[in-house]
Amino acid sequence: MKTKTESTAIATRGDTSLGFELNSFDEMLKFATSISKSGLIPDAYRGKPQDIIVTLLTGRELGISPMQSLRGIHVIKGKAVMSSDLIVALVKRDPSCRYFSMVESDEKKAVYETHRIGAPKPQRITFSIEDARRAQLAGRDNWKKYPAAMLRARCMAALARAVYPDVCFGLY
Repeated sequence: MKTKTESTAIATRGDTSLGFELNSFDEMLKFATSISKSGLIPDAYRGKPQDIIVTLLTGRELGISPMQSLRGIHVIKGKAVMSSDLIVALVKRDPSCRYFSMVESDEKKAVYETHRIGAPKPQRITFSIEDARRAQLAGRDNWKKYPAAMLRARCMAALARAVYPDVCFGLY
């Protein structure tokens, strides 16, 4: 039986069963086709069983459950892309992460800091609205509506990839 902490935490590596096994590609395609019709999955997956298959396989490799995979991994232009929240969750569950914290966040910049066990000192990254403008991100709809959230997402993903590339497995 899982404890309360285990049931609310991201699945641990190896805890990826669906409660049943998909033993062939045909079984996986049938399952993905069925779930692609559900109103409980993200809109981007509706009617796209092939994207669901890629997502579930990617999630299994990362050691996360199918539903966590559907919420935290997106297929964009044929590539599996992890959300910043998923990237940080993977980092935080790794034993090499002493801490991963937001230092500052507003509509002009986000600052995150982490300390990897074995590293001589903590690492810190800032992502500013000026950085977003240079990258031609700031004019996009989500950046106009939620600049602080978008800055946080970019900042924490960049820090996780820089300090824990082995944990992020090189996925974009």
